[in-house]
Order: sequence, then C-alpha cells, then structure tokens
Amino acid sequence: LALLKLFGKYGAAEAEFAAGRPAKVKEITDPIVDAILKGEYAGALKQNPDLRWGLMGLALRINIQEGNTGRALKIYEAAKQFAKADAGEKGGTKVILIQIAMMVKDQAREARKKKDNDALGKYGDFLKALKDGEKDPKPEFLRVMAEAYAALGTPAAHDTAVELARQVPEPKEDDAKDMNKTSNYHFCRILIVRQLREGGKEKEAAAELDELLKTAWGKEHPEVTKETIHLMSPGKAYTAWSKLVTQLGQRLQQGGAREKEQYFECYYYMTESMFRYAKALKDDKKKEDYTRRAAGLITKLEGAWPDLGGDESKARFTELLDRESALKEQYDKLKADK
Repeated sequence: LALLKLFGKYGAAEAEFAAGRPAKVKEITDPIVDAILKGEYAGALKQNPDLRWGLMGLALRINIQEGNTGRALKIYEAAKQFAKADAGEKGGTKVILIQIAMMVKDQAREARKKKDNDALGKYGDFLKALKDGEKDPKPEFLRVMAEAYAALGTPAAHDTAVELARQVPEPKEDDAKDMNKTSNYHFCRILIVRQLREGGKEKEAAAELDELLKTAWGKEHPEVTKETIHLMSPGKAYTAWSKLVTQLGQRLQQGGAREKEQYFECYYYMTESMFRYAKALKDDKKKEDYTRRAAGLITKLEGAWPDLGGDESKARFTELLDRESALKEQYDKLKADK
C-alpha cells in the first residue's frame, strides 16, 4: 500500500513538473524526500531504486532551479548513499553520477532553448558546489563532471570542462588493460578538443587534436575523426560529413542503437555545415539557395524518419531551427509546399 501511494505521488509530481508548476512539485516531493532522508519507506523502496531516484531526482531539479544548493547537495549525498547500498561503493557512485550528468544535460538543453541564463547559472552553481565538495576526485568523477559542465554550453563552463578533463591521468602500464580506465581517459582527451573548439579556441583545439592523431588509438577513434571534420571549413566539412553519412547509412538497417545514433548525429552535422556554408556566402541569391538546400536535408530526413531519429536527434534539429531564423523560414516553406 505504501508503495502504491508513492507511485501515485511520483506520477502526480511528474505531471506537475511537465506542466511547469515547480511549487506543486515541491509540495508533493518535499515531505516524501524528508521521510526518505529519515529512513522511512526503506522497505518499500529497496526493491524500487528507480522510483526512489525518480522522486529524489525531481526534488533535486526543483531545488537547483530555486537556487537552494544546500538542500540539493543533501539530496544528492543521500541518493549516492542509497545507490552505494544497492550496487556497492564503486557501482553505486557511478550510477548516481551518470544520473546527475543526464539530468543536467537535459535541463541545460531546455534552458538553452529558452535562453534562460538564470537557470544555466543555477545548474552551474550546483555543479561548482558538487565539484568543490569532492576532496579526492577520482577519474570517473572528473569525467562525469566535465561532461556535465560541457552541457551548460557557456564560455566559463567550456573552460571548466577542459580543466577537469585535463586532470584525468593516462592509465599506467598496469592499468592499461582496464578498458573502463582507458576509455575514460580517451573520452576526456577528446572532450578537451571538443570543449576548446566549442569555446572558440580553435587553434588550441587543433593543437590538441594533432597530439591525439599521433597516438595509435586516436588515429582509429571515430570521435577523433569527427573532431577533425569539425575543424574544417564549412564546405570541406559538408563533403566529409556526407561521406560519413553515406557509409553509416549503408550499415543502418543491420546496425544497432550506436550505429543509428552515429548516423543521425553525422546527418545533423552535415546539415549544419551546409547552412554554415550558406551563411558565409556574399551573393544573396546563392545564400538563399544553399539555405534552402540545408532545409531540404531536414525535410528529407523527416520524410524517412518522422521523429528525426529520436528525441536527442530531434532536439538538435529543433534547437538549430529555433536559433537560425533564415533556415527556419526555408524549412517552413518546404513543409508548406508538401
């Protein structure tokens, strides 16, 4: 009965959150979270960690949005302790960190879409408190925090993401066979390049990329290939993305989730490169023509995949259209003609 009531409360809180009524969410979740922190509902929630995180995650978001960093950190620490009890010290910490990173990424995307700098600032405050409170940060913590900062998309956040990622050491010879440690290190090296590029420091990004291309793993890594293309001029980048899209498209039906994710990501960058090429043109007629071609790439994908490849892919295209009025105008015209 207690579990059913909690599911009901969680459903109500989610509905209020989706409706944009944070005060109502707080009204529902605060008493429950307080009870959880006191050790109540332990039996009901032991076998339902997803429900527990759902309730605590909603409460965490609301407190961050309100700027109540102290309570947000208290909820985070409690959630981490529960996760450790579920999966052990290492596994539990990893689970909760991933959940935090995903939460910040989703909320940051919404804040950027609404141009809500205040919300981005509050998430930045929470991440800073989280970062400063970790006295002995492990490589995995540094990676997840760097990824979370990267999601904020502000110049200062790009710099902090680079700073955190640089602290992740290359695995020593004895640890080199540990794929988790190795992939964690590789991810951070690539993230440094990406964050320097997105922060407008293209020369520094190119220098870091050159170092990666000297390594055996860097030469073969698909994300390093992508960063190489990102640093090309728009016209050359479009050609390179087109080749990748063609190659990935040939394997799309036989591939798994990762192949599809790669395809839609590269398709987006191909579209973006075409539009950046159009924006750089001086001739107004050519500019309009290539902008229409870029919009046509979106409608073509939409014709084959109405959801534009899923939530994450659709969010990328939606954000681009919201940001670029000229592209949105051509997209709307093409849609109307159909």
